[in-house]
Amino acid sequence: MKYKILIITVLLISIVATLIFIIDSKNKNLELYAIKYGDSLYHSKHIYYKDALNKPLPFAWMFYVIRYGEKIILVDTGFRKESLIVSYDIDHKDPLSLLKKININSSQVTDVIITHSHFDHIGNVDRFINAKIYIQKDELENLKKYSKNQEILDFLENNENLITFDETYTLYNLFKIEKIGGHTIGSSVVSFSYKNKNYILTGDECYLLDNCQGKPIGTYYDIEKNKKFIEKIKEIANKLILTFHDPLIFDKYQKIDDSIIKIF
Repeated sequence: MKYKILIITVLLISIVATLIFIIDSKNKNLELYAIKYGDSLYHSKHIYYKDALNKPLPFAWMFYVIRYGEKIILVDTGFRKESLIVSYDIDHKDPLSLLKKININSSQVTDVIITHSHFDHIGNVDRFINAKIYIQKDELENLKKYSKNQEILDFLENNENLITFDETYTLYNLFKIEKIGGHTIGSSVVSFSYKNKNYILTGDECYLLDNCQGKPIGTYYDIEKNKKFIEKIKEIANKLILTFHDPLIFDKYQKIDDSIIKIF
């Protein structure tokens, strides 16, 4: 009899804890910002699959910030390397100085999701020393083999806050990180639902909104996986697609200043 009572008590505690977690999650404030730390031109052959015109197009350089209760989550980090700023002719602003405009210091960031390991998506990860870092396993191995950014490699080496995954990882029971593998070997997207809308942060599986509307990307690891992703998101209802390079996104939402918008 005592054993049965113990079992029932444990089950009740488990149920109550689960309910508290669900209620707490629903009550947490959720805010989403886009940070544009640069503008440039970028040739269309890199943006669109089999593009023959190769004309320069307006190109933004962005990452996203999610406030979730007391958590501050970055989706990618931007970069700071001067030689790359010059090479791509970017009108560049330091991402950390932009974060301060929404009252975020680098030490406060709790989580950094890396969609893929290209320089403009991971180039500041070493500046968020208190954050847990999430990256797809194959993408990390590829970074270790080919990256020339020793600061980033040193930071990630034996980092106890580094978390890798195979196909998917769900952060805080809400934010789904999913490997696509179209743009790079382990390139990922981030999705979540909020107030009956499905948000999709595409990494570079779509450079511009046009890509997600049916025009595959011009810079790819596996074009068929990229095409499959584009077809998949066409079927998602009530969606909001957020890319990391489309300047049109900055015309649609509340501006904090010229470099920051609040999506909700």
